[in-house]
Amino acid sequence: MKKVFKIGCFSMLGLFALLVILALFGVLPDPPVEEREPRTPTEIQLPEKMGKDQRDFLKKIKKADYYVRAPELIQEYAANEFAADAKYKGKSVIVRGAISNMYTIAEMYFVDLESVNFVMSVSCQMKKSTLPTLQQFVMGQNVVVVGKITGSEAGLGVNLEDCLIMSSVDYYKTGK
Repeated sequence: MKKVFKIGCFSMLGLFALLVILALFGVLPDPPVEEREPRTPTEIQLPEKMGKDQRDFLKKIKKADYYVRAPELIQEYAANEFAADAKYKGKSVIVRGAISNMYTIAEMYFVDLESVNFVMSVSCQMKKSTLPTLQQFVMGQNVVVVGKITGSEAGLGVNLEDCLIMSSVDYYKTGK
């Protein structure tokens, strides 16, 4: 009986040590973001002290037409691209999701959110000035992006342009 107790204690101690090591090296994912109904742009409060990118982001979201989670946006486009384009194309949209890819093409920066079947995703073309901000993010991190939807190309995903980005944690800290 004592041997089983010792093995159980050492197993728990080992598991705790592993979690501490993972936390120290930043391997663990972001803490869960408070799930609640999406905030409307008018609920956003601008903190007094913040960087230019954050101020620009928060000013831009106050003018957004829609708030949608990335998987829901992808599903709408997958179900009927024509109907989704009629609703979203040319509109400013706030999209929340996890980063599935980050890349550069011809000196333009892109962040993909919530890849579905490794094909469909929300592809956000970032402003060139956002590079310092983009360097702070990692794959799988939950973020909020605001940009204008340009539509879909051959059903391969939803494209946004002129995007700004903020971590979900920082975004929810700005609210009431």
